[in-house]
Amino acid sequence: MRRGFLLQKSLCLDEKVNKSTQESARPIINVSKGSIAIPSGPLPSYINTPDVGFLPSATNRVITSLPLPSQCLRGERSVTCILFQGMKEAILATPGFPAPLAIPFPSVYRLDSIEGAGLGMFATVDLDPGDLIACERPLMVCTAYMPISLRDGDLHPNQVLELAVYQMMSEDGRRAFLSLHKCKGNTVPLVNNILDTNSLPVGKLPGYDGFCCGVSKDISRVNHSCSPNACHRWDLMSFSFELRALKKILKGEQITIGYGNLVCPRSERWKMELKISEARRAVMKRIQDTPYDDAELNAWLKSSDATSDIIIKRYESVALAMEAEGLYVEDCWPVCYQRLCKIYCALENMEEARKWAKHAEGLCRAFTGKDGGWSAVAAAPQSTNWWGLKTHFGSAKAA
Repeated sequence: MRRGFLLQKSLCLDEKVNKSTQESARPIINVSKGSIAIPSGPLPSYINTPDVGFLPSATNRVITSLPLPSQCLRGERSVTCILFQGMKEAILATPGFPAPLAIPFPSVYRLDSIEGAGLGMFATVDLDPGDLIACERPLMVCTAYMPISLRDGDLHPNQVLELAVYQMMSEDGRRAFLSLHKCKGNTVPLVNNILDTNSLPVGKLPGYDGFCCGVSKDISRVNHSCSPNACHRWDLMSFSFELRALKKILKGEQITIGYGNLVCPRSERWKMELKISEARRAVMKRIQDTPYDDAELNAWLKSSDATSDIIIKRYESVALAMEAEGLYVEDCWPVCYQRLCKIYCALENMEEARKWAKHAEGLCRAFTGKDGGWSAVAAAPQSTNWWGLKTHFGSAKAA
């Protein structure tokens, strides 16, 4: 995935518009009423982190814990970590680390038993997309890959895991860890079983570019679903997992997450898109191939009004399909929502522009913890730099 897109020349309408105006002296695309930019481009994420990173000292693992912030809640526990040498120092050198947790108060969920399925998490209030459900530091964080050392005296990875749980973890942390679900019976060692069953993706950490994972007390108990209503993300600064609503969740409804990553590279997600039609997949691929290119929308601005329904249907069908399937391709959904918002702003359709901006804001919060600039667009679509562009172009053309 391309990173740093905010630093690139993108579909910023102002750049293309100014160039167009200078070259052809056409007054049509330089008449926007506002200055709020509609966010553009894919979102950065952890999903392209390789399972195994560069291992300068693969056999030199460190079992340690990281300090809590100076202001923390009573009863907060430190995280037991299994890291390669140098990782702890790199994490502690991160500016602003460690940050306090952003725990919702009062709690918005409860854990309860489900017949035949152990414990599950349920909402105790109505939740909107992007709302924070839970935020907790994990019981354990470790590298996903643990190489076996052939040197005499070095511990086997299984022994390292057991040492971390039984000797380094706090008593209440160990009790919580050992109480988690185990899906592999007696086929694997107990600690490995719990780790394999309950681990959540962390991505890469400072000092190591490979994949890391963690096990959490409550968030690891959230059941999986083919149609999830929530998603989790890792926050480095607070060294914690966040669980956020992906769609509207009603009080009493079970909170679920997907079986795999909801946001995945296209190479992985294509395998899971069998329910999406070939036509929609073609549109999705076109969106992915042109994440920074507004050429189609700029051409639409100059076209007849009859093309509006066609272009709207094209993007809405993809957006609705992604929502229906709980499928959010990382370099597709942000661009799709952005273009729908631009189209409706250009048409001066306040209701639809606000609707798609709020959809994008909710997903942005769910996947990144931030609004990505969408809250300003949702609050005042008429103040964006795309407001009325289609209307103004039509008037200029008629004149």
